Formats: sequence, structure tokens, C-alpha cells
Amino acid sequence: MEDEFNKIKKAVENIRLSSAEKEQMRANILRSANSGVQSPYFARSHFFAILRTHRFVPALLLALLIILGGGSVVFAEKAVPGDWLYGVKTMVNEPVAGILALTKTKKIKWEKKLIERRMDEEKTLISQNRLDEKKKNYLENRIKKSREKIDRVNKK
Repeated sequence: MEDEFNKIKKAVENIRLSSAEKEQMRANILRSANSGVQSPYFARSHFFAILRTHRFVPALLLALLIILGGGSVVFAEKAVPGDWLYGVKTMVNEPVAGILALTKTKKIKWEKKLIERRMDEEKTLISQNRLDEKKKNYLENRIKKSREKIDRVNKK
């Protein structure tokens, strides 16, 4: 049995491609490489392929982003401390609106409005039985900061 195996092994070791066969294989490989045939071992992302082939997809993605982003900004206006969107309300919506208050009078009105908003949030939390000590301290601190801003603006 071992003799047969060795015979087969020696026969296989002596098999070689002719120069013409080697040249034909090389030509086939180069033709495949230049023809744009995609390797089965290299998978491209389908997401980017869709973007490249369908021109409307980037515009659709942008519209979706604007709708979702704009929707969260709108829904954040009703948020109170403890809600998911409260951070959007206090860290995005309100600072942007505050930047738009350019005159001294408008800045004071905006800070007064912020005080009213914090008081309304406190009333809402009380009515929903969700006002705890941490939220109460937070709201009081925000009201205090708004009053300090009003005093600073008045002194200018």
C-alpha cells in the first residue's frame, strides 16, 4: 500500500505546465484583472454601491435626517427633566434661541421666558407626580442662573 502511494506521489511531482500553458494562464489572469471581474473574496459594501448607482438615495437620506432631526427638536419642546429629549431642549433648542436674542431687551425677555419654562416644567412634574429633590434642585439652579444673566445684562 505504501509503495502505491509513493508511486502516485512521484508521478504527481513530475507533472508540470508547459510554457504555452503557463503563458495562456497568465493571459487569462491579466484579462480577468483588467475586465473588472470582481473577486468572490472581496465583498464591497452594498450601502455605498447603492449610493453610487442610485442618485436619489443621498437626497433621500438627507431628507430623512432632516425630518428625524427636526422632529426631535420639535418634540423636545414639550420635554421636562427626566425625559429623553430634555437634553435636546436645554442644550440645543434653548441655546440656539438665546443666540438669536441680539439686543439687550431681547436677551432679558429670553431669560425671563426661560424662567417661565422652568416653572412650567416644575408644575408639569408636580402634576405627573414626578418631581423629586434632584429635579427640583436642578430647576431652581437653572432659574437662579437665568436671574443672574438678567442682572448681568442690566448692568451693561
